[in-house]
Amino acid sequence: MKRRRLRICFVAEQFVPPVLDGSGLVYKAWLDALSQHHDVYAILFTQYPVDTREATDYLRKISCEHLILPGVPAGRIWKTLRAAARYFSGNLFAPRIIEEYGRGIVKKRISAFLQSNQIDLFVFSKLLIVHQFGYEAIARLGAPCFIDIHDDGIENERMLRAATARLLQNYPSLSHYKPYGRLLMRQRLSRLSIHSARLEERRMLELFDCILFGSVEEWNAYRERLAGTSCCEFLPWPIGVPDSTPAASNTPEFHAGFIGSSSVFNTEGIIYFCTRILPLILQEIPDFRCLIAGRVSDPLSQIGQSWPGVSIEPYVEDVGSFYARIGTSIVPLLGGTGVSLKTLEAIAHGKPVVATSVGVRGIQRELYPDVIVIDDPDLFAQKLIDLSRGDARLKKSRIPHSVVAANFLDAFDRILERLWIDPQKRGVGASMGSSANS
Repeated sequence: MKRRRLRICFVAEQFVPPVLDGSGLVYKAWLDALSQHHDVYAILFTQYPVDTREATDYLRKISCEHLILPGVPAGRIWKTLRAAARYFSGNLFAPRIIEEYGRGIVKKRISAFLQSNQIDLFVFSKLLIVHQFGYEAIARLGAPCFIDIHDDGIENERMLRAATARLLQNYPSLSHYKPYGRLLMRQRLSRLSIHSARLEERRMLELFDCILFGSVEEWNAYRERLAGTSCCEFLPWPIGVPDSTPAASNTPEFHAGFIGSSSVFNTEGIIYFCTRILPLILQEIPDFRCLIAGRVSDPLSQIGQSWPGVSIEPYVEDVGSFYARIGTSIVPLLGGTGVSLKTLEAIAHGKPVVATSVGVRGIQRELYPDVIVIDDPDLFAQKLIDLSRGDARLKKSRIPHSVVAANFLDAFDRILERLWIDPQKRGVGASMGSSANS
């Protein structure tokens, strides 16, 4: 029987477009895909000081109704209280009275929006969204609520603290890079108790009828950790290259390239590549050229070093133009959780990928023959040498968005069917929730 279009409200902590980072890429992919089969409503929050006109035009076309609301407070008093509370608790989040401070007007606008629009299903992204939307507001929704976990925030925080300590110990000048200085201060003012944070996480996840994972590894880890107390489903993100996008150039300017944000993990990975892998490549190919692009160039500029053959460009016109200029995408990351969006992005643009194990986290490797996983720096260098010389020919997996979106929607519908959501009538949220959490 053909399904009625469900009224689905997608809630995320960042509005799109423009797509400014990996999370934005995921959010737009969700909205694009869901709108093909369902009536989409959107509640998005501001995270960056970017003009919302592009997002407004897009959301008017793709959704029935939408809200773009203020994100987390930016004031120092709030941040200080939050850090102090986290220091004593060891949690990822402060108590709700602090996390949701000053959000009364936001909650009223959400309440009015929901009274005007009868929603069949809510899909939230990241646990961070719980306090932006309102903990109690989610508990009172009265409709099925899904959450896309995005990544393991607790493990990510643990790894981030370790990576920050390593990076600043080896390159003290990076402490002068303001975002890293603030990050270090935040880490010093708060602490992380894995046990306490997991208990907090479990309480927040109990708000949802189903927890979605884009990463097989994290899906398995959470199923074991939650021991059947919550419904956990694997649902890969609908990220693919638009059907109309032309293939990347066959004569790239650079043998290899990396594009990314100023994340500590990205900086650590590029330094690892330039100091451990690049010298080995240059011994064989002296004219080897590598393009490093994006905001990762900001912390790299603080180090005061340059590497032969490496060009650093803070700004690129668009992601597509970056991939058209490189032969191979490198993802030499040493830390991170969730799904490696850089790897998916490179695959979507038809590029072979040479990555560390961390660089392919969450990826179904068997589906992508052009993803080469190597942790040994010597072998990593040799594979790039082979690719640069044309000695290794790979069939490039270029997955159109239409195919990815269709697969995503089929999987999403199967999840709905397993959880007994009947699209022909309302009032099923309670029964679905009790079944899913039994």
